[in-house]
Amino acid sequence: MAKEVQQQTLSIRVPDDLRSYLEQAKKVISKALGETVSISEVAKRLLERGKTERIEELVELHDLFQEPTESLVTIRRKWEQKHMLARAEWVLLAYYIQQGCERQTGDLALPSGESLAQLLEAFLALMTVLSKPSVRDGYYLKNLSLDPYDIPAGAPSPTSVVEAIKIKQQRLRDPRWSTGLLQFSRNLYVALMNEEFKSVGALNEVLTPFLPVLYRLAARGHWIAENRPVRHLPLRRDYGFVPVNIPTVKLGDFVLCTLMTDDGDLAAALNFNSYNAVYPLNSYPQMRDLWVTLKRLIPGEQWTGHEFFAYTDAYHRPKEVTMYYFRHRANGIIFGFTTEDWRRLGQVFDRFFALPELKPVIDELSLQYGES
Repeated sequence: MAKEVQQQTLSIRVPDDLRSYLEQAKKVISKALGETVSISEVAKRLLERGKTERIEELVELHDLFQEPTESLVTIRRKWEQKHMLARAEWVLLAYYIQQGCERQTGDLALPSGESLAQLLEAFLALMTVLSKPSVRDGYYLKNLSLDPYDIPAGAPSPTSVVEAIKIKQQRLRDPRWSTGLLQFSRNLYVALMNEEFKSVGALNEVLTPFLPVLYRLAARGHWIAENRPVRHLPLRRDYGFVPVNIPTVKLGDFVLCTLMTDDGDLAAALNFNSYNAVYPLNSYPQMRDLWVTLKRLIPGEQWTGHEFFAYTDAYHRPKEVTMYYFRHRANGIIFGFTTEDWRRLGQVFDRFFALPELKPVIDELSLQYGES
């Protein structure tokens, strides 16, 4: 008969700074597991691991989460200077990637299918540098949440993570893909938090090629979660990447005048000449969201984006629509347009975002606000 192992409870007093650390570690580990754990469970996990370097990584992660914007700015600098990232920095990126994929704020919160396919490719690359086989394959497979129509007709259901990811990537790269559960975005975060890897150098070797996609997905999640861009204040007289002039776009009664702000953002004045009105657009996300609103609103339906809400005058009666409306969700100002004016206003933004002078600006802002 096997002898039952008795567990003893040990109560100790800890200083305030250590308790603060354990509280933060509790949040970090709870995020990784997807469930709430107690401080005693956190302490037990750390003692069981018995690895000083792992505890130091959690302390570093705690510090990174205190100032996430500045932490992401630092990560970008290290990336641009071709320096290795610490494991905790990869974890921070993966956390905000998950936020950008799972926290939906209108359909605009969905990253592109190609970016999501690259995210899955990065996860596969990460699995090649494990120091021992993972015990979490069932968890990773469940998060991929394949639907029956994802699997080719006549093909068996995948039994491995690699097979499931290959099928998911095909689905994401299909032009007909539009939406679906993005729970698989948490796999990268959970793996970086919990798996054992050959070395930090090995992590960097396999993940760095994916940084252009991973960083923009993380910036997107940071914008959604923190409501501010990943940006540091520019130096005085630092003209940086921005062009001197952005052409004005005119079409019919509409005129879009744009300038760069002191912090490197976009701001615009949208003139409705026939209305004797000027509508301000104070940032790149506002301009981007209004552009998508103009493209996505379907006659007879409604559209809710991150910044704007739009609708028509004949709900569920597309053939009777005569007017289109939009309003900013924060200020309630409403403008109405005829079908022809709505189409023309959309063309103004199409022409604006196609300006070659704007490309370096958009490339930079995509690193601050994330993928559009």
